[in-house]
Amino acid sequence: MRMIHSDLCGPVEPATLSGERYVLTFVDEYSRFCEVCLIKKKSDIAVEFKKFLKVIDTVKRIRYDNGKEYVSGELQKVSRNAGVEIDPCPPYTPQLNVAAERMNRTLFDKARSMLYDSKLPKSCWDMQSKLLPSCITEFHVLV
Repeated sequence: MRMIHSDLCGPVEPATLSGERYVLTFVDEYSRFCEVCLIKKKSDIAVEFKKFLKVIDTVKRIRYDNGKEYVSGELQKVSRNAGVEIDPCPPYTPQLNVAAERMNRTLFDKARSMLYDSKLPKSCWDMQSKLLPSCITEFHVLV
């Protein structure tokens, strides 16, 4: 993995049963491998990125939008310490972060469909979100 795209969605209503309101995605530009993290606060992005880097240690660059949660000092510090180059998109240009934006749309569309079909309460959306990345990545590999 050389280039990772990241995006944060939320707050999602209702919160999950354990209180998460945000969906954070990390998407590999080449393989479209996707890691999905459910977080309670926007400020948890740096912590989740640090965990992601422990598992995937070949990240060279990360691209994200200019949300306050991304340009915070903590995420910058984690990136610098890991030797990851930061490549923020200019404001109001989501098309430059299309890998993460598209993955989020796909995740939410599929999660809504699965939730509707399963007849579970809306607060169970996290169960579907955790299952979808592997299905989507598998689909990309097979096609």
